[in-house]
Amino acid sequence: MTASISILGMIVLIVLGAMSSIVSAPAQLYLIDLAKQSSPKAKDLAASLNPVASNLGIAGGSAIGGVVVQHGGLTSLPVAAAILAISACVIACICYKLDQSQTAIIV
Repeated sequence: MTASISILGMIVLIVLGAMSSIVSAPAQLYLIDLAKQSSPKAKDLAASLNPVASNLGIAGGSAIGGVVVQHGGLTSLPVAAAILAISACVIACICYKLDQSQTAIIV
């Protein structure tokens, strides 16, 4: 439905682009803070990891999307995207719990 209405499609793309930009800065600051705690000399390396991880995510997502479209067609993309999004949420929750347990040990 969104693809047939060009203005609505543009609004969705603008919102997705804004959300991508909003998430990038806090993620980079989080990586730099982790580097300060564990290895203060590695702050520059930590700052470079965020763009590298973003580019790897784009490349990996494109590859997975290509395989899904080739084998299952365009109608399979939403299911694959949902699986990837749920997997990312699970990994983020696990990382958050690990970070909280390490913070409790340090304090």
